Parts: sequence; structure tokens; C-alpha cells
Amino acid sequence: MLKTWRDWMALVLLFVLWLQLGVPPLLGQEIRGSSETSGARSPRYYLSLGTEDALMIKVFIWGQVELPGVYEVPDGTDLIAALSLAGGPTDHAKLSEVKIIRTGASDSEVITVNVKKYMNTGDINLIPVLKPGDTVVVSGTVFRMFARFATFVSQLAIVANVIVLLSYRR
Repeated sequence: MLKTWRDWMALVLLFVLWLQLGVPPLLGQEIRGSSETSGARSPRYYLSLGTEDALMIKVFIWGQVELPGVYEVPDGTDLIAALSLAGGPTDHAKLSEVKIIRTGASDSEVITVNVKKYMNTGDINLIPVLKPGDTVVVSGTVFRMFARFATFVSQLAIVANVIVLLSYRR
């Protein structure tokens, strides 16, 4: 099947493309919190029996945080506490537009929170309290997208360079 060096180079190129499309991060991703994560069948509230009884809610934190995943947090947890639990934002997080997707029985809404403004003013009224089933999405900056594109182009250039060097070797 892979008889010539061109066949091998095509395979290497496909592998590099596969790496750049972000498939490997999905393979190693783990879910934090409970083992049952199907949103349709899992309860929205949990009772945690520890040193003190606490009503726990499940929230989902995606995007540019250090540890994205599913979290069980005490009822009444605000956005800042949840982001801190997820390891905080990455260097490429766009904190001026953090979104909270809130789905209810009859309707859903998207709340946009300016965490950067909170960091500059300290106004706690800017930070909402999370509700059961909320999904927090921290998007990336334009610089992050440019950096990913530049990484992709540089890896393609490396593959092209290997192909050229192998073709001159013969």
C-alpha cells in the first residue's frame, strides 16, 4: 500500500492535518464531576453529604479555560468562582465577552458578561450567579486564531521541506 516515498509523505501530511484539526485534545479530555453526564437524564440538583450538606448543581465550562469540563458546584456559585474552579482563563481568553447559555423548560437565553470590566472595576453586580445546567463559554481572541493558523502553516512548510529534500536525495 505505501510503496513509494510519496505515499509516505501523503500519510505524514494527513497526520499533520489531523493534528491541526484538534482531534487529539478530544481523545485525552476527561469529564470532571459525576460519571453520569447525559444532560437529558441526569438531575439538575445533587445533594452532597460531606462536612456540611450542600445542594450541588451541574454546570458546563467550555473554551479558553485551563480545565474545561463538567463541574458540580454549590448552588449560588457565581461565574468568577466557576471560572476559578476551571483553573482560570488562558492567556488567549476573550474576557470581555464570556457567554452563559441558560436553557430552561420553556425558553433559553444567552447572557454576555464582561469579566474584564469586573476585573477593572471590582463591581460584583456585573457577575451573575450560575443556575443548574448553565453552559459557560469563554471564547478565544483573534490572536489565538492567528497563532493556530501560523502553527498550521509552519507545519505544512516543514512537511513540504521534507518532501523537497527527499526528492533531491534520489
